Amino acid sequence: MPSFPDSEASRDGFPNDVDAVTNALFELLPDGILLLDGQNRILRANAPAATFLGSTLAALPGTSLPRLFPESLIDLIDHIRTTGTLQTTEIYMPSIQGPVQASGTLLRTVSDTSNRPLLLLIRNITQLRRLE
Repeated sequence: MPSFPDSEASRDGFPNDVDAVTNALFELLPDGILLLDGQNRILRANAPAATFLGSTLAALPGTSLPRLFPESLIDLIDHIRTTGTLQTTEIYMPSIQGPVQASGTLLRTVSDTSNRPLLLLIRNITQLRRLE
Protein backbone atom coordinates (compact mmCIF):
# COMPACT_ATOMS: atom_id res chain seq x y z
CA MET A 1 0.00 0.00 0.00
CA PRO A 2 1.38 3.45 -0.86
CA SER A 3 2.26 5.72 1.99
CA PHE A 4 0.47 9.01 2.53
CA PRO A 5 2.91 11.05 4.62
CA ASP A 6 0.88 14.26 4.76
CA SER A 7 -2.41 12.73 5.82
CA GLU A 8 -4.05 11.36 8.90
CA ALA A 9 -4.97 7.69 8.46
CA SER A 10 -8.37 6.39 9.41
CA ARG A 11 -9.01 3.04 11.16
CA ASP A 12 -8.78 1.13 7.84
CA GLY A 13 -5.35 2.58 6.99
CA PHE A 14 -6.57 4.84 4.21
CA PRO A 15 -6.01 8.57 4.47
CA ASN A 16 -8.73 10.95 5.53
CA ASP A 17 -7.11 13.71 3.51
CA VAL A 18 -8.56 13.87 -0.01
CA ASP A 19 -5.55 15.86 -1.23
CA ALA A 20 -3.20 13.08 -0.16
CA VAL A 21 -5.24 10.51 -2.08
CA THR A 22 -5.36 12.75 -5.14
CA ASN A 23 -1.60 13.32 -4.98
CA ALA A 24 -0.95 9.59 -4.67
CA LEU A 25 -3.15 8.81 -7.69
CA PHE A 26 -1.43 11.42 -9.82
CA GLU A 27 2.01 10.14 -8.79
CA LEU A 28 1.46 6.37 -8.77
CA LEU A 29 -0.76 5.60 -11.76
CA PRO A 30 1.14 4.66 -14.92
CA ASP A 31 -1.62 6.22 -17.04
CA GLY A 32 -1.70 9.85 -18.02
CA ILE A 33 -4.07 11.94 -15.90
CA LEU A 34 -5.21 15.45 -16.76
CA LEU A 35 -7.52 17.70 -14.79
CA LEU A 36 -9.03 20.39 -17.03
CA ASP A 37 -10.92 23.53 -16.13
CA GLY A 38 -14.15 24.64 -17.84
CA GLN A 39 -12.17 26.26 -20.64
CA ASN A 40 -10.13 23.09 -21.29
CA ARG A 41 -6.96 24.45 -19.76
CA ILE A 42 -4.79 22.03 -17.82
CA LEU A 43 -5.11 22.50 -14.06
CA ARG A 44 -3.00 19.49 -13.15
CA ALA A 45 -1.23 16.64 -14.91
CA ASN A 46 1.08 13.76 -14.11
CA ALA A 47 4.36 12.69 -15.74
CA PRO A 48 2.83 10.07 -18.09
CA ALA A 49 0.39 12.71 -19.40
CA ALA A 50 3.30 15.02 -20.15
CA THR A 51 4.99 12.21 -22.09
CA PHE A 52 1.84 11.52 -24.12
CA LEU A 53 1.58 15.22 -24.95
CA GLY A 54 5.24 15.52 -25.86
CA SER A 55 5.75 18.16 -23.18
CA THR A 56 7.26 18.64 -19.75
CA LEU A 57 5.25 18.45 -16.56
CA ALA A 58 6.22 21.99 -15.59
CA ALA A 59 4.99 23.40 -18.91
CA LEU A 60 1.47 21.90 -18.77
CA PRO A 61 -0.47 23.86 -16.09
CA GLY A 62 -2.49 26.62 -17.74
CA THR A 63 -1.93 25.25 -21.25
CA SER A 64 -4.96 25.17 -23.53
CA LEU A 65 -5.67 21.71 -24.92
CA PRO A 66 -6.28 22.59 -28.56
CA ARG A 67 -2.57 23.39 -28.81
CA LEU A 68 -1.55 19.92 -27.62
CA PHE A 69 -4.19 17.38 -28.57
CA PRO A 70 -5.27 15.79 -31.82
CA GLU A 71 -8.67 17.03 -33.00
CA SER A 72 -10.29 13.67 -32.18
CA LEU A 73 -9.47 14.13 -28.50
CA ILE A 74 -10.87 17.66 -28.49
CA ASP A 75 -14.05 16.20 -30.04
CA LEU A 76 -14.22 13.65 -27.19
CA ILE A 77 -13.86 16.40 -24.58
CA ASP A 78 -16.55 18.50 -26.28
CA HIS A 79 -18.87 15.45 -26.32
CA ILE A 80 -18.26 14.82 -22.61
CA ARG A 81 -19.06 18.45 -21.82
CA THR A 82 -22.21 18.35 -23.96
CA THR A 83 -23.61 15.06 -22.64
CA GLY A 84 -22.21 15.12 -19.11
CA THR A 85 -21.43 11.40 -19.37
CA LEU A 86 -18.33 9.22 -19.24
CA GLN A 87 -16.87 8.72 -22.71
CA THR A 88 -13.98 6.64 -24.06
CA THR A 89 -12.24 6.59 -27.43
CA GLU A 90 -9.06 5.35 -29.02
CA ILE A 91 -6.81 7.89 -30.74
CA TYR A 92 -3.34 8.01 -32.27
CA MET A 93 -0.81 10.13 -30.36
CA PRO A 94 2.12 11.28 -32.52
CA SER A 95 4.33 11.86 -29.45
CA ILE A 96 4.42 8.12 -28.70
CA GLN A 97 3.80 6.97 -32.28
CA GLY A 98 0.94 4.77 -31.20
CA PRO A 99 -2.62 4.57 -29.97
CA VAL A 100 -3.97 5.56 -26.59
CA GLN A 101 -7.31 4.95 -24.98
CA ALA A 102 -8.70 8.19 -23.61
CA SER A 103 -11.54 8.24 -21.06
CA GLY A 104 -13.03 11.32 -19.50
CA THR A 105 -15.78 12.41 -17.14
CA LEU A 106 -16.99 15.62 -15.59
CA LEU A 107 -16.47 16.19 -11.90
CA ARG A 108 -19.60 17.10 -9.98
CA THR A 109 -18.36 20.29 -8.34
CA VAL A 110 -20.70 22.78 -10.04
CA SER A 111 -24.08 22.32 -11.70
CA ASP A 112 -23.20 24.05 -15.00
CA THR A 113 -21.67 21.26 -17.13
CA SER A 114 -19.82 23.74 -19.35
CA ASN A 115 -17.77 24.95 -16.36
CA ARG A 116 -17.19 21.66 -14.57
CA PRO A 117 -13.66 20.37 -14.22
CA LEU A 118 -13.04 17.36 -16.44
CA LEU A 119 -10.85 14.41 -15.51
CA LEU A 120 -9.15 12.73 -18.46
CA LEU A 121 -7.32 9.39 -18.22
CA ILE A 122 -4.97 8.45 -21.07
CA ARG A 123 -3.73 4.85 -21.33
CA ASN A 124 -1.02 3.79 -23.75
CA ILE A 125 -2.34 0.77 -25.67
CA THR A 126 0.45 0.53 -28.25
CA GLN A 127 1.73 -2.81 -26.92
CA LEU A 128 -1.78 -4.22 -26.72
CA ARG A 129 -2.45 -3.35 -30.38
CA ARG A 130 0.85 -4.93 -31.44
CA LEU A 131 -0.16 -8.19 -29.77
CA GLU A 132 -3.50 -8.37 -31.54
